[in-house]
Amino acid sequence: MATKNSLDWKLQGDYFEGCNCDSICPCIFLLDPDKGYCNATVAWHIEKGHYDQTQLDGLNAVAVFVSPGNMFTGPKMKAAFYLDAQIKSKLMLYQRYSQANQGASLPQRLILSEKT
Repeated sequence: MATKNSLDWKLQGDYFEGCNCDSICPCIFLLDPDKGYCNATVAWHIEKGHYDQTQLDGLNAVAVFVSPGNMFTGPKMKAAFYLDAQIKSKLMLYQRYSQANQGASLPQRLILSEKT
């Protein structure tokens, strides 16, 4: 159950990741990329999930990252996010819900991993 300052959410699904590094991407361990840069693609498929009252079942998202060095210490990387067309309608439903419930604000971003 959500408290006044938090929303209830849960996601289950698949996560895929690939990059140009030689083996396991050192970036996930906060290390420098093998070749001095990292071009990565990350994809999510939500089998089952919700964000407060909004159902997220079946949604997809992809992110593409171009990092000219260490992703965490710089230089700054570029990122592009591609969201399933269904997400817009889901967020519009959530917006109507939040307006009706006086103050639950729209999320500034969707975090597509399971809350721990």
